[in-house]
Amino acid sequence: GKVGTYRHFTLNKDYDKKESNDYFLNVGHNRDLASLQWYDSKGLVTNKDDYDFMNTKTNKIPCNIYSAGMNFRDVMFATGRIVSGPQMLFTDCCIGFEFAGRRADTGERVCGFDMSRCYATSIDANEDFISKVPDNWSMDDAVSILCTYS
Repeated sequence: GKVGTYRHFTLNKDYDKKESNDYFLNVGHNRDLASLQWYDSKGLVTNKDDYDFMNTKTNKIPCNIYSAGMNFRDVMFATGRIVSGPQMLFTDCCIGFEFAGRRADTGERVCGFDMSRCYATSIDANEDFISKVPDNWSMDDAVSILCTYS
């Protein structure tokens, strides 16, 4: 047999919380703007190798996000006016399509797209979907161009 005991003790309010520096914004179950919540991305499982829709291996570049653009699709999805598409097969977060920041490896200023999760502190972006930010643009300028003019 096994020896054990049942005990009742009080847990502090944030017993399941931990400090982290890596977060992403996502919509809760209510599908309204009030359900937006920051989630810890440290414990997320990531794929060792990523492939695109043509089954070609992609090269992921770690980027620190400085600015993220909010587009009409993000607002419509967050308020529950449109439903998620096939991208839900690949991720649990469907908001955040464009970002601007710096490559973590070289420090180069970049902007780019990803399927989701760009409202975050960092992202592993597909190398084919990022480009250099011109020196005379701010990060906010760069992120406002992506979805609007693509």
